[in-house]
Amino acid sequence: PGILKKTYPKEYPDLLNGIGIWGFRSKSLKEKFEMEFGTNYDTFICSSGVPQEYLSSSHTKKRFENKVKKFCYVGMFIPRKRVSDIIIALHKAFPLKDFELDIVGEGMERRNLEMLTQKLDLQSNVIFYGKLQRDEVQIILNKADCFIMVSENEAFGLVYLEAMANGCITIGSRGEGIDGVIQHGLNGFLCEAGNSDQLSEIIITINSLSREKLTEISQIAIETAQEMTDSKVADRYLKNVLRN
Repeated sequence: PGILKKTYPKEYPDLLNGIGIWGFRSKSLKEKFEMEFGTNYDTFICSSGVPQEYLSSSHTKKRFENKVKKFCYVGMFIPRKRVSDIIIALHKAFPLKDFELDIVGEGMERRNLEMLTQKLDLQSNVIFYGKLQRDEVQIILNKADCFIMVSENEAFGLVYLEAMANGCITIGSRGEGIDGVIQHGLNGFLCEAGNSDQLSEIIITINSLSREKLTEISQIAIETAQEMTDSKVADRYLKNVLRN
């Protein structure tokens, strides 16, 4: 819609009105559209879905016997993903360095992230796996206690759902694509993108929770993902498109 407005400054209202229904990848994108163009449009949210097999009951349930100390990130190593903030936040939250961080992915920031890890003396805590196949990523997620991705300008981020499907305590970005799917304190946590201090505080808060509360959040995360399988999302997509 923004491109239409810039390209056709006079005609764009008629062009917008000529579209019967608008689908948005996330709640945040829908809200941004409505802030700019108003709410007099027929809209729905058409988020991505997670494969049903990632919700297999054979997955090991999270026990949280030692609180939340095994973390992971999966994604590209580019500036807007703010991977460095995860490393910095964990360094602040665990002064005794009693945590593990699995990092899966590749990109231009890899060398900088490795240098940051060395600077903070976290070589024994942080493991860089490089790029893995999707099924291999599920193994990493299944072993993790917590998944963190606090990126900027994130349209949705399917890996959040995959982490939730694996029962991870999931931390996403407030006001970005996963906001609305993750409800802070209920099925995960939301953090301001680029705010390592706030992220550190959230991690400390998570580790102040009881084992029962962590298990509850993990279970609700799984239930959230169960309602967002690719087949269920596709079915809702078709129903919204065909209702006109």
